[in-house]
Amino acid sequence: MVDCQLYELSGISNDVRVRIINYVMEQKGVKARDLGVTLNLISMIRSGKRRVTEDLLRGY
Repeated sequence: MVDCQLYELSGISNDVRVRIINYVMEQKGVKARDLGVTLNLISMIRSGKRRVTEDLLRGY
């Protein structure tokens, strides 16, 4: 886990946030429920209909 206090998460663009979520799910095998969200929300994030929140980046 990353110490989010060391990074300014608000400075990360949504494109990079989506790439992070895709990497975590596809390469590391983390499931949507492990992140505390639904697969429907992940689909909306990937299609650009929803933004990746800072809470989702933190992993809770």
